[in-house]
Amino acid sequence: MRRLMLTATLGVLLVPQASARPAFYWSVTNGSYASVDYISFGESDFNRDQGAVDGSRSLVRGQYDFSHARGWVLGFGHEYNAFDISAESPAPPQTNGDLHTLHLATQWRAELGNGHLRAAFAPALSVSSNGLKNPDELNSEAVQFWGALLYRWPANGIDWLAGMAHDYRHGNDRIYPVAGIEWSNDAVFLRATFPDLELKFDLGSRWIMAASVEPDGNEWWAYDRGLSDANEFRRQAWQADARLSYRFANGALAGVSVGYHWDQEWRFRRQDFSSARLRSDNSYFVGLHLSWHARNEK
Repeated sequence: MRRLMLTATLGVLLVPQASARPAFYWSVTNGSYASVDYISFGESDFNRDQGAVDGSRSLVRGQYDFSHARGWVLGFGHEYNAFDISAESPAPPQTNGDLHTLHLATQWRAELGNGHLRAAFAPALSVSSNGLKNPDELNSEAVQFWGALLYRWPANGIDWLAGMAHDYRHGNDRIYPVAGIEWSNDAVFLRATFPDLELKFDLGSRWIMAASVEPDGNEWWAYDRGLSDANEFRRQAWQADARLSYRFANGALAGVSVGYHWDQEWRFRRQDFSSARLRSDNSYFVGLHLSWHARNEK
């Protein structure tokens, strides 16, 4: 199986280059944009010779910023994961391997004291493809709610951030703190927060180099091929990637990336309460991306 990851992104150029799968509360700061990604995962073997997994991911996103500075932002996203899972366990996963997460995102920003407050919210539907084709089979297990409340203020030449977020990036339903700093000049952008790290360099002559570390998990309500059984399907992982990109005069961006997945865990809990937890090997990926976004953004 392939150890290949191909990524295509249409995003915002006048803000820090986004990683392959940024948290939605970072994406909503990117102004107006549209994006599409395609990712091919390398093979990762389950421990104790219990099989292997590989697959692909496509991601489509779009957003409109009504104010370009503060106020309302509306966006959407559709992530499609196609996993090829060969697992030998007491409770094999009940899924056709085709998993979708659709979300609608909104953000409100307002000045507060010496900084500004951001509130972001995104309802999501996370389910296997045969569940989408048979909406009468859906239930509340397929619904997710993402949210974040972040305050940013400047001090000593650095933007400080603090707040809380709720999503499924760690592989389950989790509320967690978000805290850290952002700093930039004409050539460098740094976001060092928990749980994300991103660093970007403008190398001149339109070349950009960037690197990021972030959680790469999710949860889906997945049906078997015959819709006769279902399970809660979770993936937990961390991702690090480095990207080299070229920015065109018309606002497009093209580049290549290389990265690494580690701490990968796959969990399945069936309706009869049987469950399995499998860990898989670390794996590499490489990627390509394209991007564009609206001019005159912040």
